[in-house]
Amino acid sequence: MCTVKEDTRVTERTSTLIDNILIDVNRVKAKTKVFETGLSDHKAQEIDFKEFHIKTKKIKSHLLQRVYNEKNTETFKSFL
Repeated sequence: MCTVKEDTRVTERTSTLIDNILIDVNRVKAKTKVFETGLSDHKAQEIDFKEFHIKTKKIKSHLLQRVYNEKNTETFKSFL
């Protein structure tokens, strides 16, 4: 379901809805806003879910981190 209803890229000669927010649920009440940021020739989009109820389940999370030490640095250098 397309949610953005106004042009997101406006030039001197054209006005197009080129950027969009797509959702796969059409029963959700969502309101979109298009606004100028001054960072690009494309406008930004924002979506606000007015009512969104979803069943969630708790999952285990894993934290991965890179270990920087002398041994790992030397191993990395050996692959270069």
